[in-house]
Amino acid sequence: MTIGVKGAGGGIMATPALWLELRTLLLLGFAFGFAYLDRMAMTFLSPYVVKDLHLNNTQVGALGSALSITWALGAYGIGRWSDRVGARKPFLLTALVVFSLCSVLSGLARSFGTLFAARALMGAVEGPLLPICLAIIAAATAQQRRGLNAGIAQNVFGSILGNAVAPVVLVYVADRLGWHAAFYASGIPGLILAVLIWQFIPEPPGTGAADAPQESALSMLSNRNVALCAGISCMMVGSMVTGSIYLPLYFTELRGLAPSTMASIMGVLGFCPAVGGVLVPWLSDRIGRRTPMVVFCALLALCPLAALYFRGPLPVMTALMFVG
Repeated sequence: MTIGVKGAGGGIMATPALWLELRTLLLLGFAFGFAYLDRMAMTFLSPYVVKDLHLNNTQVGALGSALSITWALGAYGIGRWSDRVGARKPFLLTALVVFSLCSVLSGLARSFGTLFAARALMGAVEGPLLPICLAIIAAATAQQRRGLNAGIAQNVFGSILGNAVAPVVLVYVADRLGWHAAFYASGIPGLILAVLIWQFIPEPPGTGAADAPQESALSMLSNRNVALCAGISCMMVGSMVTGSIYLPLYFTELRGLAPSTMASIMGVLGFCPAVGGVLVPWLSDRIGRRTPMVVFCALLALCPLAALYFRGPLPVMTALMFVG
């Protein structure tokens, strides 16, 4: 793919292919970022929802688990379906519209059952969004930037919008208009992005995926390192998801912090994936994979330990959790 050509002055001039790459990265990065914002909305709004709907801790955990389980199933099932038919854009647009409507349904919920159903459906349609976005980005990206653009789409947009912006904005709206309005507001960007992607992102050319042999998950897990890394990932992601579900409630109910203070702490922590998602892979490229995995997996324990046992100034606690 020819991305740039030298102009008369020796500089690089943008070509239509480069503009397509940048446009694709920007719009799909925002799409995943706002999808992740919708996913995390329940986490940051839980102090309000728990009080209003009289939820217990088991029900709070079930809401997070339902979304995570259907997210995983949707990512695999619908992502595989997209591969088989060789189409990306129809699946992406459908996911954007449906998960945005599910956010509205979450705001309309007046009982645990309704909220549970809305979050479970949201997970099913949000799960395949990132794999499909990455497939479209890869098709529009020059070979030498595919890894970089994939990392930006997932770690930068997802973490900043879903983890850093979401707690501040959603708690602000909930304080002034109620948690129902906060859910409604979180669904609007997805509908806007669906229109923009429909207009400005073309369907990638067919890759013949439907005719390609499909490698099974079990055959991949027969590789020792793949199996070990999958196990490590399950434990690390499980730890982080559990923390994201219960940290806001822990800060507001057990530590007695105001929701706005909780939102500030969670907003700072939201920048962690954008920093670590670039820094640690960059380091592993230079010194190898094993040492960074050991060191940074161990540092992960610092986050919950600081939240549970550090009783000093909140900025110091937040800094310790940021490192962890």
